[in-house]
Amino acid sequence: EEIHVYHIIGGLMVISGVILSQIKVRKKQ
Repeated sequence: EEIHVYHIIGGLMVISGVILSQIKVRKKQ
């Protein structure tokens, strides 16, 4: 079960990273 939790955390980190990158691009424009 611990591995499953790490997979969820990793997925959230990836999603948050993509969102932050999109926000930075929008701010540059």
